[in-house]
Amino acid sequence: MDDKTKPIPEDEEIAIIALTGDDGNEIQCEHFLTLSYDDELYAAVHTLDDKEEGSVYFMKLIKASDKKDILEVVDNEILSQELFNEFMQLLDEMEENRGEE
Repeated sequence: MDDKTKPIPEDEEIAIIALTGDDGNEIQCEHFLTLSYDDELYAAVHTLDDKEEGSVYFMKLIKASDKKDILEVVDNEILSQELFNEFMQLLDEMEENRGEE
């Protein structure tokens, strides 16, 4: 893990969250973890209706003025790849830490 990335601890259980799209439709997602990257927060999620197993999507966490969090899909390929690399590294580190307990 480099200096620009640090995990935000999550509970052991994966949380199921409901996201509402711009079209008003609700999507059920698994929230794997939230990570800090370049001073921004990103959520790693997987949609429950996604047929492609193992696919992870990254969403930028934006604090809105009404104190509700907004998640915005990361559509930049380079940033998505960087986040995926950090996500995989964090998963490896979390697995190593579990093995040490």
